[in-house]
Amino acid sequence: RCHDHKYDPLTVEDYYGIAGVFASVRQTTRPIIPDTEVAKTQPARDKVDALNKT
Repeated sequence: RCHDHKYDPLTVEDYYGIAGVFASVRQTTRPIIPDTEVAKTQPARDKVDALNKT
């Protein structure tokens, strides 16, 4: 981002302010779904995989 555009909803200042917030956040790798829930859906995912192979 080098300059503001007339119809751009974010100014350069806003853009870099938001980018700074996200740049300072640590990224972690956590599962979105707990393992117990993944185990419950495994049979259905196996069926989908089998159908996709055919």
